Amino acid sequence: MNTNYYFCSQAVVDILKPEEVSKPFISGFEFEGDTPHYIAWLDGDEIEKEFNKLDDDEQDDFWYWEIVPGNIDISTVDLNQAKERGLLWEIQHRTGMTKTCNQAYCICNIADNEGVTPIELIDKYL
Repeated sequence: MNTNYYFCSQAVVDILKPEEVSKPFISGFEFEGDTPHYIAWLDGDEIEKEFNKLDDDEQDDFWYWEIVPGNIDISTVDLNQAKERGLLWEIQHRTGMTKTCNQAYCICNIADNEGVTPIELIDKYL
């Protein structure tokens, strides 16, 4: 079993039905609109197994990144602004990170900095 927190799409949540999942949150990017994003406690092996069962078209909506620490300075990220504008918008605005994997690192670092789990970060601050 390879469990950890994952930053993931609605499709991942719908298919894997995790027991522990954050409330949905938006990125804050205009082009994504109200597309929900999630943090979930998942088994990485199960995610990969389900991903491999999907057709190529379905795989586009089934995305996930493991939430692990990174060497990204998140000291300027403002959770009040993240709540107002969107977490990913705030991460990009303050750190310049645009890739989903880097945003997942930032989520991990912010949660660690706040002394909460990544799911608690979303549920408490956003």
